[in-house]
Amino acid sequence: MPALVAYRMNAFPQLVSNLEAAKKPKMIIIVALMRKLAKIAFYIHKTKKPFDKARHQTV
Repeated sequence: MPALVAYRMNAFPQLVSNLEAAKKPKMIIIVALMRKLAKIAFYIHKTKKPFDKARHQTV
């Protein structure tokens, strides 16, 4: 569910636009968002630092 909300709210526009440009299906894009959110959650848990949006931007 968090990945669907991130997709709808356009939380990671660069990642989504890159995958859409590569003609990836919507489900693949959602799975990529799931992985990105899981990696961010793990980083926050591991380092005990608060979320910093600038750090997690897709380049």
